[in-house]
Amino acid sequence: MFAILTSVINFFTGCTGTVLFKQGYNISGNKVYFKNAFPGNTFEIEKADTRSFKIVMQPGMSEDESNKYFATDQNNVYYYGYPLDGSDGKTFTVITKDFAKDKNQCYYHGNIIPGSDPASFTVRDQTFSTDKNNVYKGEMVMDHSSSVFESFDSSTVVHTANAVSVFQTIIPLLPGAEFRFLKFNYYAVDGQVYFAEKPMPDADVKSFSALNDFFSKTAQHVYYADKIIEGADPETYQLLPSPYAKDDKHIFFFEKTIEGADIKTFEILNINFQCSRDKYWAYHEDKRIKHVTPEDMANKKPCRQCNEESIYFEEK
Repeated sequence: MFAILTSVINFFTGCTGTVLFKQGYNISGNKVYFKNAFPGNTFEIEKADTRSFKIVMQPGMSEDESNKYFATDQNNVYYYGYPLDGSDGKTFTVITKDFAKDKNQCYYHGNIIPGSDPASFTVRDQTFSTDKNNVYKGEMVMDHSSSVFESFDSSTVVHTANAVSVFQTIIPLLPGAEFRFLKFNYYAVDGQVYFAEKPMPDADVKSFSALNDFFSKTAQHVYYADKIIEGADPETYQLLPSPYAKDDKHIFFFEKTIEGADIKTFEILNINFQCSRDKYWAYHEDKRIKHVTPEDMANKKPCRQCNEESIYFEEK
């Protein structure tokens, strides 16, 4: 997409007779240069027209901050010093800090959005856009129909006529598929519940309840992401400080059972190091810490850290 550099010039500061260029675009004589932030090399922008050359202001940025992004002359648009193929400098405009367009095409972060129609182009959010023909995710076509565009949970999930976008993944939909957004990263297609792009086994959409971004349940099962948490009771299951949870018989760490943990006396000691205990034992993540006795558990000092071998308390 970018033209090949024809010359690279290293300018060193502090030397007599040296041209001192700031980061970004610089005009010297009848030539335009661009200086990179690192490693600081400066190259000439060939055929740039100095008389019409100007920096394009970015939304919310000063001229110095905008100086390293877009620039135009009477012929071209430049991004980080490189001319954009097929661009038109006279009609170029920045729409948001992410999107721009000219009479010929539209851009996402300086990348050409192939086939985009500038006249009908609409920005939907920081990543998605549409025109009369397509839905775009960044500079890629997500759907060749723009008849449907639904965004959920700050665009974590986006539904169009023929696709679903979740995080970085685009999932095609069959014609006529029934889409239903549930909550967070969860949605259903034709009654099948999904976590992100993964189908959740035996998930009943009618009784489905999303507890947070990663934990959910139905009348029959409790799930971590798309996995069933074996042995968990949906009726009594409740979240503790993440990633711990419990039901009437078990303590869980993510989708794993902490074997032998006493429900009544279990407590989390240090969430950052995943340290916990009950009246009998101490645990690191879902494993019992080896060199700990019930007597050690009488220690009421704050827990500093732990591992599978030992637990450490603050000295007072």
